[in-house]
Amino acid sequence: MDCNNCKHLNMTELEQTDKRKDHICLKYNKRVFHDGISIRHGIAIKHNSTLYPCWNCWNDNYLNYETR
Repeated sequence: MDCNNCKHLNMTELEQTDKRKDHICLKYNKRVFHDGISIRHGIAIKHNSTLYPCWNCWNDNYLNYETR
């Protein structure tokens, strides 16, 4: 499940211009996260553009997940 495809996401990975702004699920007002990011001495070792659902979405079996 990739939240980049959900209409409740405040901005997709491609829409994100300021890397300091968080990806937020607007349905549950929760932050969603990438998997596989590792920072060592200020350098990103690996970046995965997939955004994983917040706990609330997972808990309701993605009932409110709606594609863009």
